[in-house]
Amino acid sequence: MLKQPKFLKYTVASKLPKLLGRESVSTEIQALFELVKNSYDADAKAVTIKFNHVELLSNAVNALDRRYKILFTKLKNEKPDAPVKELDDLVKKDPWYVVQYNLVEKYKDQTTIIIEDTGKGMTLEQIRDKWMKIGVSKTEDELITEKNRRVIGEKGVGRFAVERLSHRTILHSKTRGSKYTTIVDNNWDEFEKTKKSFDKIKIPIEYSPKNESEQGLKIELLNLRDIWTKNKITKVLDELSLLVLPEEIDPDFPFKITATYEKGGKTVTVEVKGGILKKAPYHFIAELTGDSLIRFTSAEYRKESIIPNVRGVKYELLEEFPFLNEEKEAAMALCGPVKLTYYGFPYDPTGRPLGWTEFYGETKVATIREDVKKYGGIRIYRDGFKVRPYGESGNDWLGLESRARATAGKLANDSVIGWVSITAKNNSQIMDTTTREKIIENNAFEDLKRFVLQTLHEYYKFTEKYRSDIVAKQTKKEIPKFIIKIRDQVVNNAKIPIMEKQSILSTLDQIQSHFVVEGERVKLEKEAMMDEKDAYRNLASVGITTGVVAHEVRDYLRSILSNSGTLKRELNKPEINKEIMLKSLEYMEPSIVNLRNYMTLIGSFTSAMSSRKKEFRRKKDINLYNELVFIKNSLRGIFERWGINFIIDIPKNLPKLRMFQADLQSILLNLISNSIKSLKLLADDRKKILDAKKNTIRISAAVDKKYVYIKFSDNGIGIPQMDRKFVFELFWTRTANMESVRAGSGLGLPIVKETVKDYGGEITIEDESEFKTGVTFKISLPVEKVLRNE
Repeated sequence: MLKQPKFLKYTVASKLPKLLGRESVSTEIQALFELVKNSYDADAKAVTIKFNHVELLSNAVNALDRRYKILFTKLKNEKPDAPVKELDDLVKKDPWYVVQYNLVEKYKDQTTIIIEDTGKGMTLEQIRDKWMKIGVSKTEDELITEKNRRVIGEKGVGRFAVERLSHRTILHSKTRGSKYTTIVDNNWDEFEKTKKSFDKIKIPIEYSPKNESEQGLKIELLNLRDIWTKNKITKVLDELSLLVLPEEIDPDFPFKITATYEKGGKTVTVEVKGGILKKAPYHFIAELTGDSLIRFTSAEYRKESIIPNVRGVKYELLEEFPFLNEEKEAAMALCGPVKLTYYGFPYDPTGRPLGWTEFYGETKVATIREDVKKYGGIRIYRDGFKVRPYGESGNDWLGLESRARATAGKLANDSVIGWVSITAKNNSQIMDTTTREKIIENNAFEDLKRFVLQTLHEYYKFTEKYRSDIVAKQTKKEIPKFIIKIRDQVVNNAKIPIMEKQSILSTLDQIQSHFVVEGERVKLEKEAMMDEKDAYRNLASVGITTGVVAHEVRDYLRSILSNSGTLKRELNKPEINKEIMLKSLEYMEPSIVNLRNYMTLIGSFTSAMSSRKKEFRRKKDINLYNELVFIKNSLRGIFERWGINFIIDIPKNLPKLRMFQADLQSILLNLISNSIKSLKLLADDRKKILDAKKNTIRISAAVDKKYVYIKFSDNGIGIPQMDRKFVFELFWTRTANMESVRAGSGLGLPIVKETVKDYGGEITIEDESEFKTGVTFKISLPVEKVLRNE
């Protein structure tokens, strides 16, 4: 009995290895991963995993399985009502089964796994103070290896993976400069048999001479706890192929894994690497920058570079955009820099092989689909090493499958293979759990998920258009061919009665006719939808312009109402004061003229698109100079009020533009409205400075053999460099910094971009504005699209 001591101290039971091994490491595959991680941390360039005597064991296990099935079937026939448990017990007591079971156990005892690397090994002191000391934490200077690798086995429990794998472990450690190999022999069964505390058990050490230049670590796993068959080894190799980043993708972390095992009586050596990525039509790399911008740094379609754009082809891919938080607002992410690399495997969501030849050539459908299904998903690599279980089979950490079900095949796990690359140094808030098998799912982790999903969303928008076009073209080609093939088979089949054959052929003709008619109907509907979309787009332009000048329109109406009231009061007096009436009319006239001019502009615009019928939306030859003069006169009152000098610099020899009038007016009005809104912010300040440069809008044009160029310049507040890639995105807007000017709708510039795109052109922002302040937009329209062929 204790005599009331003043303090107590903890002791550790000898069963601790079991707790940290078998009861902490979930599977034998995970245990093997932990040991490979240790090789990585030791700066090994290569690690070899040798599976010895596996073929005999594998054959014995297969024979045992066959024997079990034969005996179980026989007993089931003899005792059809017997419970499965009873039949199972009878099989395992059968002498024939017992003999084969004992043979399996014999071969299992002979099976070993040897893991050997080319790392720096461990000194005797490191074995004592690191390997054999529980829960040793790394110091700050130990978190980076000599080869600048970030240590990934920092929790200090990975070594007990050996207990999960075997009853006995022999460790051979070689360090450069040492004359001896240190050999440590652990018999884990001794820890469970003894009553001693954990730290009282002595582990024998031996020393063997070696060459001083040799280094590395070899771990012999003897008396394995699990049965390692050829099928399990194949599964392990499949998993290992995705364990480490490919060297050609990230050369900063070269790490080669090789496995050897018996096959057909011979030793086979396999370098672990995957080939499925070479079949991917799409290869994209994106990054979340330190200032929370998402940027595609590389993109390829069938080995052709989209980013950088080497051929000058116009691709609809947003190269850079802001990170969005949970409220869909631009925000600073709690993680980053982060890199996302992924390979896209498009396919038809219905399961049909449409588009397959375009994407994959002659490779069989089943081959690609099975491999992508096996490896599909987005994994996480921390400092070059995989963090489990993210992206593995059954782990949909991004919710891609639920999104795919909700959106007819979009972003499914089996359509992308990729990985997120993070570093602990730059992502300190993304942390492993204690067991190192997961990441703590905090706000930083949620932002990491948002980055990946936002990037995949942009990728999907880009690639789905190509896939849909390819599928539509192939469908149109394949259905008539299919009908013709059936027709030929029916005609050549003598067994089909004549009347029945005629009926079948008549039905096929009706299907063919319906397909042609339906195709024309879909084409007409598509054209009608495009006309309707254009009409709504142009109507939105009217609304944007009205919103910009709404304050002035209200002033015109206020002036008209106020002065008309004065006139009314004077007319009701017994004696009319002509001077007052003339002055009221004088005050009223500019407002009436300005309002009339503005309404004439709007009336002209709406009449140009008053009908959505195709015959009324014909392209016209439009004089750009005359169109701008008309707009200038219509908005003269607004220009005068805000002191805006509207300059039209269009050469007399500029050919007329063959366009829909509503489209050209939409482009002009949106850009002019954008400039007016910008200039309003500076108008008051410039009035206070007598020699200040006047508010200016200048529109110029030029033409060469390929393009018609139109430039819109103003000396307003300009567009910051960081915002320039976003201003053409729908609903993107910068909040106004003065109460007198409301924030924009985020529609104007996207409408201009889409309208210009309809004519095969593009709109860009010049690096330097024409004026010292402000912005210059440049529109490039292909000559063959907007000029009449003479």
